[in-house]
Amino acid sequence: MRRLQLIIDPALTEVQHNQIIDACTDLTFVGNRLDRSLGPLRNHFVVGSELTAPSRRLLHRALKAASIVYESQVRRLHMLDPIANDLILPQQIWEIARLVDLHSRLESEQRQIRQEVVMTAELQAVLRPQEQALERSVAAVTERVVTLERYAHNVQAADAALRAREALNNNDRYLALLAHTDDAEAMQQLALQAESLERTLAKTIHDAIDVGRTLSL
Repeated sequence: MRRLQLIIDPALTEVQHNQIIDACTDLTFVGNRLDRSLGPLRNHFVVGSELTAPSRRLLHRALKAASIVYESQVRRLHMLDPIANDLILPQQIWEIARLVDLHSRLESEQRQIRQEVVMTAELQAVLRPQEQALERSVAAVTERVVTLERYAHNVQAADAALRAREALNNNDRYLALLAHTDDAEAMQQLALQAESLERTLAKTIHDAIDVGRTLSL
């Protein structure tokens, strides 16, 4: 069976979540899509392998950004907004997955029509506004992904600042070295570096939290 990448609606209960996972072991391919038999749950999950290439790339970007946030040290240390990461972020991933799944279906329908039907001015007049609506939706979803990536970048910056602050623990040894060499100016520079880094760390974490809050807008 082809490996599946499942994105499941986070609003579902644990029982419903497990029903989808269990059922997916029995799903079979019909054409390029899966034959689903989950009743009302069939619209509450997205299968990555069913998406068109552009939609898969967009979803992959969103998942990569989320992974950076989830694996960050500042998140493990509870230095980020827990609501943004535990509630808003999963919901954003689901909404992006649901929209790119719809994009894929509409793109496939548009492509099939253009391949199977002789294009007339009347048909073009119908299809072009639909294509433009699809393009606008893709652009809007892409902007959502960009916001996620900006959040992940700020989280990475906060992680880097945190690691740098941890590295300052070694400053005592370097201060001792400079004291032995009587380099007062260099000692002062190390002290200023520590003070500056504290400000940088506070700012990067603050920036990451601010971007995380915008995910709900």
